[in-house]
Amino acid sequence: MTFSRSHFSTIICYIGVSFITGAISHWFFSGTRSLITGAIGVVCFIIGTLMEEGTTTGWKSVISGAILAVGIGAVTGGLQHFPDSPERSLWILPVGFALSLVFYALVHGYKFSKKEYTYASISLVSVICISIGIFAVIENTGITGHRHNVSNSVDLETAGIEATPPSENIVPMIAPNDHHN
Repeated sequence: MTFSRSHFSTIICYIGVSFITGAISHWFFSGTRSLITGAIGVVCFIIGTLMEEGTTTGWKSVISGAILAVGIGAVTGGLQHFPDSPERSLWILPVGFALSLVFYALVHGYKFSKKEYTYASISLVSVICISIGIFAVIENTGITGHRHNVSNSVDLETAGIEATPPSENIVPMIAPNDHHN
C-alpha cells in the first residue's frame, strides 16, 4: 500500500473513532444529532478499514472493529465527561471497556485462555472500581465540569452572576468619520 493511501485511510478511521467518541460523550445531551454523528463515525471507520485492509477483510472483522471503536469511544467519552455527567459515566466507562475487551479479541482472533480471562476479569473489575471511586470523589467534593444542559440555558443566579439588562451592555460606537476634538 502506498504512503498516501495508508495515511488517508488511517485519517478516515480515526475521524470515525473521533465521531463515535463525540457521539457517545454527548448522547444524552444532544440526542438525534449524536445518533447521526455516531452513524457517520461508524461509516467512516468502516470505509477507512476497507481502504487500509482491502476487500479481503471479512465483514465480521470490519463490524467487530467498528464495535471495538464504539467501546473505546465509550471509555474515552466516559472519562472525558465524568465531571459533567458522573451518573452516566459511572456505567458507560465499564460498559465501553467490556466491549473493548470482547471485540478486541474478536478483531485480533484471540482465543481466551485462563490467562486472558484473568486479565479481562481483573481489568474490568479495576475499571468498575475506578469508576465508582471517581464517582464518589465527584459526588463528595462537588467537583463539576461544564455540566451539559439539554435546554442549553444558563441560570445566572444559581451561578452567582448578576444579570445585567442588555441595554446596559451596549457600548456606543463612533463612526470612523466622526471626529471629536
